[in-house]
Amino acid sequence: MDREGLSRMLKESAAAVLSYVEDMQFATDPPMGVSVSEVGSYDVWDGYAVLHLQSLPQDTGSLELMVDDKVYSDEEAGFTRYDEVSRTIMIRPDPSLLSLMSISHPRVRVISDMKFLLRAMTAFLDRYSGLIRLPDVPPCVGEPCFPEGSPPSEEQVSAVRAILSNGMSYVWGAPGTGKTQFVLATCIKTCVRDGLKVAVFAPTNNSVEQVLRGILKAFPESELGGGILRLGVPTREFLMKHPEMCEDRQAQRRADRLECSIRNLEEVIFERTCERVRKDVDAIVERLSRMDPGRPPDPDPELEAMISPILALCSAMSGARDSGSDLRKTLSEARSLLYDRDRPALGIPEYSD
Repeated sequence: MDREGLSRMLKESAAAVLSYVEDMQFATDPPMGVSVSEVGSYDVWDGYAVLHLQSLPQDTGSLELMVDDKVYSDEEAGFTRYDEVSRTIMIRPDPSLLSLMSISHPRVRVISDMKFLLRAMTAFLDRYSGLIRLPDVPPCVGEPCFPEGSPPSEEQVSAVRAILSNGMSYVWGAPGTGKTQFVLATCIKTCVRDGLKVAVFAPTNNSVEQVLRGILKAFPESELGGGILRLGVPTREFLMKHPEMCEDRQAQRRADRLECSIRNLEEVIFERTCERVRKDVDAIVERLSRMDPGRPPDPDPELEAMISPILALCSAMSGARDSGSDLRKTLSEARSLLYDRDRPALGIPEYSD
């Protein structure tokens, strides 16, 4: 196939797949081409809701909200905060959607739509497909480097030699016949031994890792020279077991998510502290209400000791701590600052003591 024909075929195929997924995506349950996270429960408040997920979404960069059979975009759903530790997401959608959730209790799901990958592929092919061609030169390697252990079957040897002697080849076999742990591993080991670089592709993130695990079982990891780079988003298990194989940006994304979780936890701690001093605020308000409003309260060390942590919380929020001379005004402003606002962190029971 010439380069022009290949370019046309690739672009038409990508466009056809994207069109099919767009037409049929929500004709099945679960929807096609999306990662679905069921919302086990949700709490609706004034202006926002906190969703409690049964599982974590695969990708948080392309989230949409599905309420019964209707899909709301990122902007329509108003995704505000995602907490991986408590598996919660805060949303600020239109009031009508909040009302629907509060009254009708519909089924709610968070979906990660993978069509962005198809769109990215289509855009890439529109720009670069003319530079793509089928390989016409076979790998320049020596004799195959078969893994130690059981001798290979005649079919396995034939598959290995076909791959290493042709620019493009296709190997089929039933599950368990050694396609990955023997044939593919042998070809990779041979190419690496002779100084070549190898790229291994698979249709999903999980299948990439399954292939890698199969290859690593075939021979010691040290024989690859520590030069494996796993591109894309690894599973948590793979990242924990093989951090040196994962690209730095994925580790950075993981670190960013953990940092976000820490900020969420700090917010929860702050809100719980506000709740603990609320009884003191109410007690001081009651105490001041019994005093003569025409003159300032007399100095009272006990009262000042009760007010001090309240002002410290206000300072943590606003960065200022100026009690002034009017105690009633100061307390009124502190009470408004601490409690007259949205406090979604209080709606996360996963952080309960």
